Amino acid sequence: MKPIIPCRFNFQNLPLCFPKTGRFVGNWEVIPIGLHPDFILSAETQNFFLQKDYCQHIYKLRDKFAHKGSFGHALLISGSYGKMGAAILSSSACLRAGAGLLTTHIPRKGYEIIQTAIPEAMISIDTSDFFFSEVPDLSPIQCHRHRTRNWHG
Repeated sequence: MKPIIPCRFNFQNLPLCFPKTGRFVGNWEVIPIGLHPDFILSAETQNFFLQKDYCQHIYKLRDKFAHKGSFGHALLISGSYGKMGAAILSSSACLRAGAGLLTTHIPRKGYEIIQTAIPEAMISIDTSDFFFSEVPDLSPIQCHRHRTRNWHG
C-alpha cells in the first residue's frame, strides 16, 4: 500500500531517498512548519540534499562559441586490469560535470577499452599493464584553485 502523497514536516526523511524504501513511497513533499533558519542551520548532520538554488549558484551558462579549453583540464587516475568500467564511468561523469578537457591515466591493458568507450578523453598510459604504478606527467594539466561554496551558505 502506498500513501497518496506522504508529507514530512520541515525536513526530508533520509530513508525516503534510498531505493529499498523510497520505492514504496513514490513522490513526497516537505511542509515547512516555521522553524527558525538559525535553528535549522545549527542542526548537526552528515547528510545534505543538493538543492536547485545551490546548483544555480555554481552553474554557469556557456557561450555557444566557447572553446573546450576554457573549461579546465582534469586528470583522472582510474581503472586496473579487469576493472576498466570504473575508468569509463568516472571519465564519462567528469566530462558530463563540465570539464573541458580530460586526461585519463590508465594501465596499458585498458587502452583499447577506454578509447572505444570514451573517445573524447585523452589517454595517459601507465608503464604497468595492470595497475597504476607512477604519477603521470602533470605538465599539460594546469591547476587552478576555485573557491567552493559552503553547504550552509
